[in-house]
Amino acid sequence: EGESEPGQNNQEKKNKSLALGKITTEIPFNVFFKNVYVNFENETQTFSGHLKKLTLAFLKTQKTLVVDTSGKLVMYNNGEPEKKYSANFSSQGNLPQKLNGSSLIFRLSDISNGSYSINKLNLLFGYNEDIFDLRTIQNGYPLLIHASYGLKSHEGNLEINTKNLKPGALISSRRGDKSIRKIRNLRINLSLNAYCDNKNSKFKYNSDGSIYVPDSIFHGGFNASYSIRGDNNKLNLNRFALKGPNVDAVAEFSYLFKTMRMNGSASLNQFVLPNGSNISTEVFFEPLSKGFVAFAPNLLLDEKALTGIQLSMIPVKDSVDFSFELSDYFHVSEGHIGKLKLGGSYIGGTNYIQANLETNALFLDSLAQTAMTFIHKKNEKVSSFSFLFSRLFCRVPCSKAPMPICPFSSFFYSAILLPALFRSPSVFSVKGCIKTIAPDPRDK
Repeated sequence: EGESEPGQNNQEKKNKSLALGKITTEIPFNVFFKNVYVNFENETQTFSGHLKKLTLAFLKTQKTLVVDTSGKLVMYNNGEPEKKYSANFSSQGNLPQKLNGSSLIFRLSDISNGSYSINKLNLLFGYNEDIFDLRTIQNGYPLLIHASYGLKSHEGNLEINTKNLKPGALISSRRGDKSIRKIRNLRINLSLNAYCDNKNSKFKYNSDGSIYVPDSIFHGGFNASYSIRGDNNKLNLNRFALKGPNVDAVAEFSYLFKTMRMNGSASLNQFVLPNGSNISTEVFFEPLSKGFVAFAPNLLLDEKALTGIQLSMIPVKDSVDFSFELSDYFHVSEGHIGKLKLGGSYIGGTNYIQANLETNALFLDSLAQTAMTFIHKKNEKVSSFSFLFSRLFCRVPCSKAPMPICPFSSFFYSAILLPALFRSPSVFSVKGCIKTIAPDPRDK
């Protein structure tokens, strides 16, 4: 047979589309099903459905198909029937003969994964002039979602808005899970707009919002706010702030995905740990021709300070080269400045990291004092020697040793040598190369 003209093919596709529309909407008689059960099972999962009712009625005067249905869906992994994903559903809608102006309300209730459940979710589907439309309606909580997609234009839009949304009020636990109680007072205010153009591979978005995190999640609680803009090529964090009795932080930066160029700054004015210790620092991000350098002049751990902290990330073909270094001035009065340098590369897609670690004049008591900032209560009188000794050599954890015993105690020959090594800056002068390869998931 000879080749058909392009116009003829397009006309045939159009005719098939119209025929499909007539078959879908115009039926010669009403259809009614009741209590239909469907079950499907494979090697790993089981799916089952109960169609309580299905009514299809075509109104000839309006040339519209009326749909009314309800039922239940269940899915679980074989061998774990107690972990069921289930939901009740019902839907009512009108489908005109040519589908333009179609609308369908789809209601989900008792949505559960076996442990947690959501009371309900009501969705309105629509179709008109080759545009699909989806939005939430009458859900009883302040969450509005509106999405649309054009079949001809291949363009999509998404809009999400919340106002004082409490996730803890939406989600319930049949087992009285403590995590649900922790988020009971979590509040979210959010505005998000996103656009995609699949034909030209374009994507952009913007979002502003604030989140209140209660004391049950973070001691003292805090308010977080942000403003973000971005597209395929870049990300702009115009504002990010954490404000609370025990945390005060702000940040703003821009980031280019292709070249990994980053420009901006971040300030951690205070971060009070549960033990009372306070951490503060300021970080500056400077872009390079490719990659960036992050520099923190000081990292304050109560009265102690780590200085000259610098991180660089530079993309090179299929890998990313990185380097990190800091200086330790805990023993500067004794003429020693500790140095730690870490450099290497990460090969994307292979989970392969090659790194080189170099330390010079790092004192063990400096490391112990740094660790004590995060573990012991502020102003608690515990010597760094006792702290380190209890974690390296105690076979039974001491009363002041809440952390597990260090598994590397064999690094030292005996506990008797520790006092001499403790004040020696040469003990931790180490050079080495670390190569790690993630295990293949196919290996049993």
